[in-house]
Amino acid sequence: MSESTPSPVSFSLAVLVGDGWEANLRCLLALALNSNGVRRETIVVDDGTTDDTRLALPRLDGIRLVRNERPVGFARAAAQAAEAAKGDVLLLLDRDAEPKAGWLPPLARLFEDPAVAAACPSEASGLGGAYLAVRMADLREAGGWDEKDEAPADALLARLQARGRKVEVVAQTAMVMHAPAAAAPRPRLSVVVPACDAASTLTPCLESIKRSLRPDDEIVIADGGSRDDTLRSAYAFASQNPRQVRVVSARTQSAAAAAHEGLQAASNEVALLLHPTVSAPEGFVDGILDLLAKNPATQALGIEVPKTGVCVAGPSALLRDLDAQTFFQADGVALAEAVSRAGARLAFVPAGG
Repeated sequence: MSESTPSPVSFSLAVLVGDGWEANLRCLLALALNSNGVRRETIVVDDGTTDDTRLALPRLDGIRLVRNERPVGFARAAAQAAEAAKGDVLLLLDRDAEPKAGWLPPLARLFEDPAVAAACPSEASGLGGAYLAVRMADLREAGGWDEKDEAPADALLARLQARGRKVEVVAQTAMVMHAPAAAAPRPRLSVVVPACDAASTLTPCLESIKRSLRPDDEIVIADGGSRDDTLRSAYAFASQNPRQVRVVSARTQSAAAAAHEGLQAASNEVALLLHPTVSAPEGFVDGILDLLAKNPATQALGIEVPKTGVCVAGPSALLRDLDAQTFFQADGVALAEAVSRAGARLAFVPAGG
């Protein structure tokens, strides 16, 4: 078959994407522009992105989108791509790869040999891990992706070869591999929980937030003169987590006094004031810090807690200087005014927003 004749082999080009919209867009644009000469479809598996990717992907034409609300990892995402694929060959492409013109027809010609089950680039090409192409019939006969294996792609290739099928290692592909963008370091966090007669909700709140913390983060439980078992619960939790949890007490009996005292005690650069009635969902802390990082014009973020006040995150130095009473006014107006007087800007998320 001449090089100008389209291959009879069809491809499902699948890109598994995470956060990092610029890299995702670069890859998808390159696929759209440079994949001529082969019958193909493009599948994008969104592995729980939280940045602009999750908003932009549904608006793109010419792709079939599989969306995961939470990251599921390579093997599960690859299995989802296989379930969606309609082509003869499934090609998984690293989102940091940028295909160039003419990259796909040579791969298609390899699969015109019925003995070829899979193809991948050689390590010497500088494209190690950039893509893996596997014939769908062979993928099914080999049992699909082993989601329990730590190296599912290598395990699949080994099973194919054990079945006597050919795996082509490609010396050269018209493609470049970009270095993954370095993630910005996450700041250390102090979670301040002001509690006044909050024994019934304090422990569930603390347990929910502890799951989201990193080793350098801390929890400061600030008691505002509680008359119930709040202090008992606080010290019990601190004794179980002595490296990350401290208990302080305010001199005045009120939640606002507790908030003030807790923020004064916070030792990390960023603070999150969390009311003890809140049970933080998975991803809550990272989501808040991510919003702050991606909106440099906003120094503080307030989230309304119905009937309680506002959970607020921002630089510890900023929050320490605010009137703590504003944390307990649910509409966020007083808090926004206080932040503005401090020369900063507040983003406010109303309940249900």
